[in-house]
Amino acid sequence: MDAEILSQLIQIKWLLVVFVGIALVNAIARTSLEFSRTRSLRTLGQPSFKRSAQSLLENAQWKDLLVLADARCREAPGDAYGFWYRAYAAHALGDVAGALSSMQRVGELAPDWRESYVDPFIRALGTPG
Repeated sequence: MDAEILSQLIQIKWLLVVFVGIALVNAIARTSLEFSRTRSLRTLGQPSFKRSAQSLLENAQWKDLLVLADARCREAPGDAYGFWYRAYAAHALGDVAGALSSMQRVGELAPDWRESYVDPFIRALGTPG
């Protein structure tokens, strides 16, 4: 084999090694960042809020759901799910004003939910959306 071709093949091999190494480091960094963003060590062993809230909703445990959702709204004021579950619990307990303000907050936090969830809920309360 010609020495020049052999030299070029070695260069290509090392460029591929560098490319694969960079791709692996990038994948590890992104995975680590995503893991730390979605799960803190503090909440690793705790049941998820959505799972707990959905269970309370399905079992019509409105007071417990309201307490859980209120806590979630304080802990994570940017979480639309906390306000969504709070709106449902408040409505079931007869707190129309609380349900309305919570659902309006859902509309602010998750505008893409407005047409399918927020506006129909507000109309069902008998107030203009």
